[in-house]
Amino acid sequence: MTHTSFSSARKISSILKIAFAIAAIAFALSAAATAQTISEIAWISDTYSGLAFDSAGNLYGVTAGGAGGGGTCNGGCGQVFELSPDSGGWTQTVLYNFVGGDDGSYPGGLVVDAAGNLYGTTSYGGSSGCGSIGCGTVFKLSRSGGDWKETLIHVFTDTEPQDGLYAGFPLVFDAEGNLYGTTGGGGVGTFCNGGGCGVAFRLSPASGGQWKENVLYSFPGGAAGFNALGPLTFDAKGNLYGVMQAGGDFSTACGSGGCGLIFELVNTAHGWKQGILHTFHDADGHQPNAGLIFDAAGNLYGTTFSGGRFTDGLAFKLSPVSGGWKETSLYNFTGGNDGSSPTAGLAFDKLGNLYGTTANGTLIECDNDICGQAFELSPVAGGWKLSAQFATPQDYYPLGGLVLGRDGNLYGTAYDNHYLTGGVAFEITP
Repeated sequence: MTHTSFSSARKISSILKIAFAIAAIAFALSAAATAQTISEIAWISDTYSGLAFDSAGNLYGVTAGGAGGGGTCNGGCGQVFELSPDSGGWTQTVLYNFVGGDDGSYPGGLVVDAAGNLYGTTSYGGSSGCGSIGCGTVFKLSRSGGDWKETLIHVFTDTEPQDGLYAGFPLVFDAEGNLYGTTGGGGVGTFCNGGGCGVAFRLSPASGGQWKENVLYSFPGGAAGFNALGPLTFDAKGNLYGVMQAGGDFSTACGSGGCGLIFELVNTAHGWKQGILHTFHDADGHQPNAGLIFDAAGNLYGTTFSGGRFTDGLAFKLSPVSGGWKETSLYNFTGGNDGSSPTAGLAFDKLGNLYGTTANGTLIECDNDICGQAFELSPVAGGWKLSAQFATPQDYYPLGGLVLGRDGNLYGTAYDNHYLTGGVAFEITP
């Protein structure tokens, strides 16, 4: 195992970039009053996914690269790491190095069970199929003495493509300990060049430590959407909700891939059925890339990577109404100091504020004039406002979203898009 101790977190200076238009200058000055900094807590390689807490306050995450592996991995097949709080800051420990082939490669985000076991998916590996790169896996990491042991609880194969191909997205537990997730390919849908448009699946614990996969729904593609991204979300009745990055509306505004949509999977007496809650049309959003969250009133919240009033993405709310759901744009990103291109979902704090990240923005100066950042949206009379901004380190792009800690702070990761040599884990103190 590798240990790295990080003492006091370093503060990153936040320098507002002067805009050219008078309106942009006015916005920059107002943003300066709320712009804050992010504290780095660890340097990590190739971090594209968010973090997960266990009950003891430790953080867990994955990297897309790192030591180990070869062949098709090109620089490492990925790692699982732990960040443990200590008196001097945080201690980083590499728990597992993927080596490609049978054990998988390029892991997605993690979920932690009550016993402290970690579960995740890999996009590739696990088998020799799918053009020799492997079709993906679902894995479990559990403590074994002083080390961690990987167990593959499911391997996707191209000999059974109807069961799904290419996982790589985070999972979610139900109350009975079953795992739910989606795949990017496979299934029986014929729209996606004959390769299937992906499935929603459940993995259930069976005897002898085994797990059984059940395909809940095979996505047909087209107007019903394809490229399901991010984790699924349960409502109180056990229905599942998720996003489709593509499909839906194929108008010229969104191009040949479609604008994407929000879907629901309902468990009926005749199996799981798909319903479409909202189809995007570019002006109200385009390319939802991440999972959804509920509030206590049953409203759903999420982001789109692009589209909206300024074409730079937005944060949205879906509210149940008579006969369907209504979308409301909470905030349209302008592509300036307020950022653009949110790739991750949102997180609530205890006061009802929403937090998220954008892949781009000009809140601080950086080498290529486009840096990632984090933001806070607060409810106000008649809507929502951008109430705070947080500058990430120069040339670091936060793509994995934020998680709220018991201390009220938010934690996330970002990767180095300029030098392509690493990434960071960071902490936000609102």
